[in-house]
Amino acid sequence: METQEKPTITIDDKNYIVEDLPDGAKYCIAQIQDLQQQTQAARARVDQLEMANRGFVEALKVEINKMENLPEGELADKVVQ
Repeated sequence: METQEKPTITIDDKNYIVEDLPDGAKYCIAQIQDLQQQTQAARARVDQLEMANRGFVEALKVEINKMENLPEGELADKVVQ
C-alpha cells in the first residue's frame, strides 16, 4: 500500500505540513490560494479585454478604409448620416 504525502507549504526555505499548522495559518493559506485564483481570472479577463480592443481597432480601420474608398459624392452622404 502506498503512503500519500501530506500537503506541505514552504516558507523561507522551511517546509510545513499544512494539516499540522494552526487554524489561523490554514486560513491564510486558503486566502492566498483564493487570491491566486482571482489573480489568474483577472489576468484572463485583461487578456480578453485587450483582444477585444485590438478587434475593435481593426474594425475601425476597416470602416475608415471603406469610407476612404467611397466615390466623392457618396462620402458626403455618409458623413452627414
